[in-house]
Amino acid sequence: MNRVLQGVLKIRNLLGAALLLFLIVSVATVVLILAQQIQLPQNGPDLHVKVTDIRPNEYLNTLEPTNIFIHFSRKMIPDDSLNILFSNVPIEIEPSIEGLGKWVENDIFAFYPSASFKPSTEYLIKIKSNHTYEYGNRIDEPRTFKIRTPTLVVTNFWTELADVTEPQFWSRLLIHVTFYYPVDPQELREHLPQTLNGKLKLELQETGASTEMTIISEPFRSQELNGKFPFAITKGLNCVGGSIPMQADYAPGITIPKPEPIVIQNVRSEGAGPNSQVVIQLSQSAALSEIADFITITPKIDFTVSQNWNEINLIGNFKPRETYTIEIKKGMHSLAGQELERDFSSKVMIEDIPPRVTFPDNAVFMSKKGSQLLAVETVNIDEVTVEVEQVFPNNIVYYLGDYSKGYFGENTERLGRRIFFKNYKLSSDLNEPLTSTIDIGKIVGDTLHGVYRVAVRRKDQRWTYDSRQVMISDLGVVARLSDNYLMVWVNTLGETKPVGGADVTLYSRNNQVLLDAKTDSRGIAVFENIAEKIKGFEPFVITVTKDGDLSYLQFSDCLISTSDFDVSGRPYLARGYESFLYSDRGVYRPGETVHLVSVVRGVNGAMPQEFPYKVKITDPEGRDFKEYKLTTKEGGISALDIEVPSFAKTGGYNLAARIGEDLIGQYSFQVEEFMPDRIRTSIATYKESYKAGEDVKIDVNGTFLFGPPCAGNAVGGHVTLDADYFQPTGYSEYAFTDPSVTFTPIQAELPSDKLDEQGNHIYHYRVSANLKPPSSLKMTLSATVREEGGRAVSAYKSVIVNPYPVYFGIRQGFEGYGQAGKPANFSVVALDGDGQPISQDSVWVKFYNIIYQNIVKRDQYGIYRYV
Repeated sequence: MNRVLQGVLKIRNLLGAALLLFLIVSVATVVLILAQQIQLPQNGPDLHVKVTDIRPNEYLNTLEPTNIFIHFSRKMIPDDSLNILFSNVPIEIEPSIEGLGKWVENDIFAFYPSASFKPSTEYLIKIKSNHTYEYGNRIDEPRTFKIRTPTLVVTNFWTELADVTEPQFWSRLLIHVTFYYPVDPQELREHLPQTLNGKLKLELQETGASTEMTIISEPFRSQELNGKFPFAITKGLNCVGGSIPMQADYAPGITIPKPEPIVIQNVRSEGAGPNSQVVIQLSQSAALSEIADFITITPKIDFTVSQNWNEINLIGNFKPRETYTIEIKKGMHSLAGQELERDFSSKVMIEDIPPRVTFPDNAVFMSKKGSQLLAVETVNIDEVTVEVEQVFPNNIVYYLGDYSKGYFGENTERLGRRIFFKNYKLSSDLNEPLTSTIDIGKIVGDTLHGVYRVAVRRKDQRWTYDSRQVMISDLGVVARLSDNYLMVWVNTLGETKPVGGADVTLYSRNNQVLLDAKTDSRGIAVFENIAEKIKGFEPFVITVTKDGDLSYLQFSDCLISTSDFDVSGRPYLARGYESFLYSDRGVYRPGETVHLVSVVRGVNGAMPQEFPYKVKITDPEGRDFKEYKLTTKEGGISALDIEVPSFAKTGGYNLAARIGEDLIGQYSFQVEEFMPDRIRTSIATYKESYKAGEDVKIDVNGTFLFGPPCAGNAVGGHVTLDADYFQPTGYSEYAFTDPSVTFTPIQAELPSDKLDEQGNHIYHYRVSANLKPPSSLKMTLSATVREEGGRAVSAYKSVIVNPYPVYFGIRQGFEGYGQAGKPANFSVVALDGDGQPISQDSVWVKFYNIIYQNIVKRDQYGIYRYV
């Protein structure tokens, strides 16, 4: 018993000793840590100041510049040196990055880089300085700190099958890859498989660096190729500007699902009456070209077919409360080639037409002397409320600017007054449209005029409504607006007689009076030199008043589009200057002097102030001949004597007068021997348009005018490739040009040679296959045949070069700018070089959200300005 007690006591003593030793070590560790974190007062210099912390200590931000903060073990500077930027920073960074630094605390230094850190890059930071700091402290930090930006990784990966139209029932595999950083497609190709499982060819779609890449397969039948396949992006791929590539393969693999039979999932009706539809929902998209052949409707009605992804829309005049049988025969194919395995039949009952109110006419203007009945159509409504509100004339701009629209329609309480409110009972048959009329003239009366808002609402459900804006007036307004000119013409609507003495006012969108005048006896008011008066404002609406009558013309609703009409021609000068160039005669011999006069005038023939401009002359082959600098100091008139050398080429010489890069005038003259040409030069090509990489065969022929060919005569030529605008007939509203791309003209000499015995010579010019212009190109060919005495006769021909096999055009489906919350419609067309529509298996259309950021800075006067 005593031995047991002694053993217990011995163990207890040992545990106590161990616990005491642990407490001593812990306290020493805490003291050591606190000693490192709490700086004790210094009595002398510390020549071995260390770094206790650095932030960030691992990953840097590449999206925006990231500041680096370094915490030292000692105070380094006095308080009066804090927050002062300087460039001689006590750190070295490799790779080098410029920046400034400052001490934000006595012991914390901050480095502010001038640019973002490079992506996927490791940076080495050395702390070193020969400077002596507070208390005589000096930095002695042997360590090198490593920080880096995140390495390149794949952040998203997904696949989809896209159906193609040709071959029918085939598909393409689309592989979408999103990277953390932009990658170069050329480098990415080296790390992608060329085929899927050695069978299906893959092609990278993108041509420019991007974070999002799409790989597209060749067409295939998913019935024959499906299952799991290996797919990997191999290691070693680097991002644009990065130094650390991917360290491991990214191998997600790809699964192509086995096609399932097409299944009818649902049949439902939408609406009733004309243009109502029965919607058939499928498990997958069907081939639109054959849908109508497999579907029958009983009782029989005429219908059209449209498709929305996996839904088939049968559009026709489905009678309300009628039951229709929809039958679909087996064998109908999906786009992937799967068949409907058995016949399908379903009955669908058409519901009643939803209650509705509509104004069938879009007319706005009503003559005071004509009919003032407004038609309204209702369906399945027993009682309506008719409301008429007047808009006060001084609120027209605000009203027309859409500022009065609310959730349930127009809200004109603040802009005018309600003058009529009444309920009407209707006698209508179920599901049959009923047309009624509202006598606006009787409601308004003879004394009122101007703008009114007429609304018809279902009495017990006011959200079922329609409204129309009505202008009651006898004043008809026509206007013509250009950059510096406005003409307004006012006539009576009843008798089309001119209205003299009417007040005409032009308002801006923000309700400012820009111009005002009275019409003359012809009913016309003319405003000239308006550019300065309306500068900074948007002309919005014209109002016309006369003897209590009011009318208006809103520009946005009344502009006539000229895009589909040939309205080309020399416009009136609206701003800047133009030059009229002429010479004493139009034809000169080599060795003579051309006496040229240039007259420069401003808008409306105004005399210009003194400024320099230049006149450049090009020879018959389009090369620069001479250039002169002129001035407008002598009343805008300058005389120029142009010496034509005795060896000058014959043909047409073109002059262009420019202020900077702006063309202000053109002129041409001929240089010819007065004896007539003795030879005729012709140039021909086998086609009028060529593709990139094609060989252009150029036939040159020289013939003496009195019969025989120019056998053995010298021949030469020149080729110029210039950017052109691809604008085929019928597609003038589409844009086919990339304005961000520039193209430098290409000049090429055709070598000098001799004509053969028949006076012919053939040149070959191969169009480069690597041309990347903003649109199509124009090739200008010139050929020159010389007589034995040196006299030359040239011929010219232009052909089109199509560097792209397909031109994609985009048309904006709305005027002006898009509005937030409203759909923005665009049309896309694919054309070949001849302007003919061309089928495409798939087209990627990308929309970019461009965010503009403005910086507002307060200046020394306390005013905030955009910088």
